[in-house]
Amino acid sequence: MRKRAFLFFFLLVSVLVVSCKGGGLAIISVEPRMVYEFSEEGEAEQFLFVFVKTEDCDEARSMSLSCRDLSLSWRCLSPGRISKGLFYAAFSPAPSSTFSKSNYIAGLTDFYGGTVEQAFSLAYDESMASLSEQEVLASKNFTTRYAYYGKSGRLEIFGEIDKDRDMLRKRKDLGGRRLCCVSQDGTTVCLFPYRKID
Repeated sequence: MRKRAFLFFFLLVSVLVVSCKGGGLAIISVEPRMVYEFSEEGEAEQFLFVFVKTEDCDEARSMSLSCRDLSLSWRCLSPGRISKGLFYAAFSPAPSSTFSKSNYIAGLTDFYGGTVEQAFSLAYDESMASLSEQEVLASKNFTTRYAYYGKSGRLEIFGEIDKDRDMLRKRKDLGGRRLCCVSQDGTTVCLFPYRKID
């Protein structure tokens, strides 16, 4: 089910428009997004997605993340590629901890071994980790949508909450859905459990 969550999240950050220019390896921007994926028991697992937009980079060998204030570091040996120049990786916090609001450094190493780094500040809405699905639906503080999946598990469409009944009536090919919400500042995303449509 996590693959489904990640696929949805990629679409949320589609506002990151890629514009590749000529020149050496360079980072144009770093965009962090905090993701909470909720289990059926209501427990939230935390992930930090880091999106690195570069100039003239076709393939990334690895992505790193470090926080010097906390003496912590992470490395992803196979970062994902959304499009030319735009890469991502998902990082988990240290055991029994969460990501601190602090200054971090994102690094990207290309296929030829060249490495570039850029600092960024991490800020996110920590309160979202303690919300229930019912509280999210009742709140006006988030952008909420349903992600609908076909019977094969493939993401099909995003729908507005108030049009859910119409969607279920019109699309008999749907197999399930999950509630997704984004904080007003766009820094934090909550993904609730997959619900089968009978």
